Amino acid sequence: MKVVPLLLLFIALTLSSAGKIAMAAVEIAAGLVSPYSGRLVPAAVLGYSKPNFSVMGFSSGVKNKYYYQSSYGLAVFKMWSSGELFAAKVSSGIGFGGLYSKRGLQDLGSENMDTKHDYLGGPAFKVQMTYFDFLFFGINAVLGLRNIYRHLTLNFQDVVIFSVGIKI
Repeated sequence: MKVVPLLLLFIALTLSSAGKIAMAAVEIAAGLVSPYSGRLVPAAVLGYSKPNFSVMGFSSGVKNKYYYQSSYGLAVFKMWSSGELFAAKVSSGIGFGGLYSKRGLQDLGSENMDTKHDYLGGPAFKVQMTYFDFLFFGINAVLGLRNIYRHLTLNFQDVVIFSVGIKI
């Protein structure tokens, strides 16, 4: 019970000093991600950022009677300020990211579900527009490096995340 007032005090101090001092922020967002052959599906996004560093993770999934897929991603970025655009503070970053995905497919008439796992890692890019020091719109991309044949055919197996959220 004594932890709750301290937690509320911490949140109040963090929110009251937002924008006054360059400090770390926790980012909570909802978005759309494309790890499913280009189809956009909802995702939960969580991040931690400083003026020169950011880490971001997401979780996403789809399921129906014959198919499911769950994906989890994590990326780390070196960040810098890119100025202002449309009254928003723009920050950009470059880094490395990864993805783990598990999927299952059950053929019609079959009782067994075939499952597969996918792993992906490669360079990552981030652009984020922040309004009022707490509301942000972000685009993150991870270019997957896993199958050399797909790269020769110019298919980079990329994962793109569009997110809208708040910094606390």
